[in-house]
Amino acid sequence: MVKKHPIRPHLHAWRKAVGKTAQWLANELGTSHSTVLRYESGETGVDDDTFAAIAMAYGITLAELSSAPRDASKAQALDRLMTAVRDMDEETLQTLAGLAERLHPKRR
Repeated sequence: MVKKHPIRPHLHAWRKAVGKTAQWLANELGTSHSTVLRYESGETGVDDDTFAAIAMAYGITLAELSSAPRDASKAQALDRLMTAVRDMDEETLQTLAGLAERLHPKRR
């Protein structure tokens, strides 16, 4: 069975945002220009290792590359939050969740 890799919708926008060409990225990834264009158009999915290599080439996090460039600061904040959450005990985590709910209640 052939594994279908996910389409990554923000690849083209990020490449433009960091001011790189498709050929530059192809060289960084050790692939062809046409493969990069297929990734960006969604014609070809991108496996996790390639996605991580693209983020590294651009000097951004996986969370940033997963979001639109205009949302980069939110992605950075989420990365920081997730790092902090990983180290929290259960009681502190529940307190933080309650605080988050009070700061931004669900709209009904």
